[in-house]
Amino acid sequence: MYDSALAETGGLVEWHRDITLRDYFGAISHRGEMECGFYFYVYEDQYDWLAGLPAADVVVTTETAGDVYLWKLED
Repeated sequence: MYDSALAETGGLVEWHRDITLRDYFGAISHRGEMECGFYFYVYEDQYDWLAGLPAADVVVTTETAGDVYLWKLED
């Protein structure tokens, strides 16, 4: 579930419909649609080093850690 220590990094998450964005990231809102599968994510404080990547598929706004950017990986 949500781990505030992750706010300093990013990683991979396998998305299932049985967990909510609030449970995983502490989300209060989001833009975009989550589909089941794997996503690469980074928190906004790490976003600058991703310049040149396409726009994120989903942007999650959290209660305490700012935005989280997610890109769906190909199956």
